[in-house]
Amino acid sequence: MTARNHFSIRILTLLFVLAVPIASFASNAGKIAGVVVDSEGQPIPSANVVLLDTQAGGAADLDGRYFIIGVPPGSYDLQFTALGYRTKIITDVQVRSNYTVRVNVTLEAESVELTPVTVVYKKPPVDLEETGQRISVSGDFVRSMPIQGADDILPFQAGASSDAEGNLHIRGGRSGEVGYIVDGMRVENSLYGDGTTDIDRHSLQELQLLSGTFNAEYGQAMSGIVQVITREGDDRYRVNLNYESSRLNDSRYRERDWVNAGSDAVHNPNTGKSAYNSTDVSETNDLWLSMPGRLGMTLSGPVPAVSRTTFFVNGVHEAENSYLPFGDTWLRQISGKLTNSHDFGKLALSFGLRKNNSQAYSHAWKYFPEQYHRKFDTNSRISATYSANLTNALFLEVMSGYNRLDRDRKIFEDWEDYLSSDYSPADFTYSQYFYDENDWSDVWR
Repeated sequence: MTARNHFSIRILTLLFVLAVPIASFASNAGKIAGVVVDSEGQPIPSANVVLLDTQAGGAADLDGRYFIIGVPPGSYDLQFTALGYRTKIITDVQVRSNYTVRVNVTLEAESVELTPVTVVYKKPPVDLEETGQRISVSGDFVRSMPIQGADDILPFQAGASSDAEGNLHIRGGRSGEVGYIVDGMRVENSLYGDGTTDIDRHSLQELQLLSGTFNAEYGQAMSGIVQVITREGDDRYRVNLNYESSRLNDSRYRERDWVNAGSDAVHNPNTGKSAYNSTDVSETNDLWLSMPGRLGMTLSGPVPAVSRTTFFVNGVHEAENSYLPFGDTWLRQISGKLTNSHDFGKLALSFGLRKNNSQAYSHAWKYFPEQYHRKFDTNSRISATYSANLTNALFLEVMSGYNRLDRDRKIFEDWEDYLSSDYSPADFTYSQYFYDENDWSDVWR
């Protein structure tokens, strides 16, 4: 091997070593750091810091400084212990992804064993280390709101808004200028730039909205970044079943007939009768769904017979009909995460599948809804992330993922599934007309 080849290999090795700490900043985890001192302000070397109910922790150095890296987003209790000092527990410490939480602690000297001191953590009103606009919303807060998913809460954040079609705009930018990240993987449409983070609220661990001067790690976005981290399982089995619907009882305002045959504006020129036959859409399964509403189920816990491995699975089935003469939505969604933890790191497999079959209302196709196009959208994603603590000060994360978005606009899959009607497309000539209780006209007044 020539000296030139040796030089090239050394350069590549150096670039790889330099890239490792840079990539660590783009992780889905957070960091806890601070100083442990006594009542006189002197540092306490070798003080132990433990995240309760986890395997994470650390120890203070000679200056009393400590830090814990690779902490998943969430709420934690910190326990501080040192020989000759009273144990202190800081509760409800909120950890965010790509963010350092500062927790400074003062321990009291003791001569006899006393009960631990419990302190509730309070977030500082101003973050002096934040260089841009960052809004973090916890999954617990989202689940307490009367919303269905992550997309529903974004327009209520500062600097964000949605248009009539539901597209997200940040600081007045276009909808295609927003980057969407789920569990560290970009999920927006590569062709048009639009995207969605329609994650069910029961699957949400943390939601972040970055607008303005976000870091260089978030490329391919001009207006802002929406980052979602999904939940993981724990050592307890949990089951959640929920059903939401606005149609639990009958109402005269929810008529199943598309058109009242005695009052529509289209008549047969020979008989003078209506040219359209009213049809009960409940006769067609594709249009009238037997159980309207949103049904969701969540299951999580440890994987049987596999140590230190947990799972989380969430499924959603949504079926809604429009209050307008026609239109409906049929949504099926499943997402989950499989996590394996060991002494040095963690391996997480995240996946999601979302299928949406919907038809919007169009007044021009009021009498031909069976020939108006439908939307068939399928979004699938899968990603694997391995994170490890190489040293006390070095954190490594490697991720690989696949995201696919299929969009189709067409009429029914089955041509024989049309509603029966005597009013055929050949008999219809589109024109401008209006209708009132007395007569109808094909010209504007």
